[in-house]
Amino acid sequence: MSAQEVHIERLIGRKIHDPEGRSAGAIEEIEAELRDGEWVVTKVLTGPVGLLTRLSSLGMGAWLLGFLGARKSLGGCEIAWRHLDLRDPNDPRLRCPVRELRH
Repeated sequence: MSAQEVHIERLIGRKIHDPEGRSAGAIEEIEAELRDGEWVVTKVLTGPVGLLTRLSSLGMGAWLLGFLGARKSLGGCEIAWRHLDLRDPNDPRLRCPVRELRH
C-alpha cells in the first residue's frame, strides 16, 4: 500500500476533528468518481445525512431530502478529500476549521 492509499472501509464511523478540536462528526459515507479508469475518492459525508446516503439506494434518499429542504436540518458535513489529514487513519483530522465546511 502506497502513502496515498488508505483502507477506506476502516474510516467509516471514525470521528473527525478540526485543528481547533471541534468535531465534524463521524464519517458515514465515502464518495468516489471513476477517473481515467481508476476510482478516486472525492469526499466524505458525516452525520445523519451521510448515514442516510450510505443506507439509501443510489443516494436517492439524501437527494430527496435535499430537494425537500430537509438536508441542512439533519446535520452533517460534506468534506472534500483534500481537506482530510489521514496520516493516522485511526484519528482522521481536518486541515481546516469545521466552520469552513459545507453543512
